[in-house]
Amino acid sequence: MATGIVIVVGLIVAAILYGIFFLFFKLIWILCKKQRNFWPLVLAGVATVLTLAATVYMAVYTAKKFIQPFAPIIETMATRTEPVYGPQPYTDPRYGFSITLYNGTVLSEWIDLGTENYLVGFDTNPFVGLSADRQRDPEQPITLYLIVRQEGADTDAPAIDLLKDVINTAGQMDFDGEIDFDNPQPAYAGPGATAAKVNGNLYTASSQEGIAFALLMAKQGTVLYYVIGGSNESQDEIYQTVESFRTEALSAGQEPALPAPAPAADTAG
Repeated sequence: MATGIVIVVGLIVAAILYGIFFLFFKLIWILCKKQRNFWPLVLAGVATVLTLAATVYMAVYTAKKFIQPFAPIIETMATRTEPVYGPQPYTDPRYGFSITLYNGTVLSEWIDLGTENYLVGFDTNPFVGLSADRQRDPEQPITLYLIVRQEGADTDAPAIDLLKDVINTAGQMDFDGEIDFDNPQPAYAGPGATAAKVNGNLYTASSQEGIAFALLMAKQGTVLYYVIGGSNESQDEIYQTVESFRTEALSAGQEPALPAPAPAADTAG
């Protein structure tokens, strides 16, 4: 039944397009003082076929580029029947970094846009096991994550300086809301990388209570990583997830060796 409706609608659209193109080419033929309808009919048919083919191609391209990457999240929400809690270690199969996801968080597949690549994370727990007659509990927080990988960074500045630039830029944005940042702090994201993190809250007209977020920026060579987590409720999990990011996967039981603190200055005279 659904297939038949799609076919009928497609034929109607094709007929309308054909009529529009025929009138267009017929007008050109009249202006050129031509009487025959042969070429307007042929050109209208060719233009209709090309337009429909381009539309189908764009629909398939858009689905593959921007919808298909969310298949892991959609499949989890459709098949999982009970919420999941606790840490879930994740190692990226393409770039080898690791991060600890908490509770029902699932990452999408990569969305590639030139030199920038995006991963979207979503805590599926609030939507797991919902039937048509059962709505989501409004008390359950909505938690989102975003990992951005950017290649070709042409700067020698450490991550802490780059993060400060991001904060300054965000503070100058003109939008209907406000962003409050804590002081940025150095962080650890693996050997050979510099990293910095900052927490804050985003206030908008639709979110008076604020959206808690954490942002970690890591720089490894000419590659930049932005790891962002946000929730409509302040949760330890978003901070733990963001801070767990490592540019290289850690082996089981391995803990990062944090730099030793600088020795205190000798004030004895």
